[in-house]
Amino acid sequence: MRDCVLRSEFWKNLEEVLALTKGTMALLRECDQGVPIIGKVYVAMFNCGQELEALRDGTSKYCPGIKVSA
Repeated sequence: MRDCVLRSEFWKNLEEVLALTKGTMALLRECDQGVPIIGKVYVAMFNCGQELEALRDGTSKYCPGIKVSA
């Protein structure tokens, strides 16, 4: 386990997973408030799509330096 955690590949993959799930987790938090928020959901889904495109291009302002190939 120690050898796995100390490898740089492990952390690079973890950074990519966190970058990819960040927008989705924000959307889930918005939806878990118990009030009508469909407008916010549409905006959040659009923002998630924009962030995914930025991650593919390597231009994400939230996760700079991370480029995810899909």
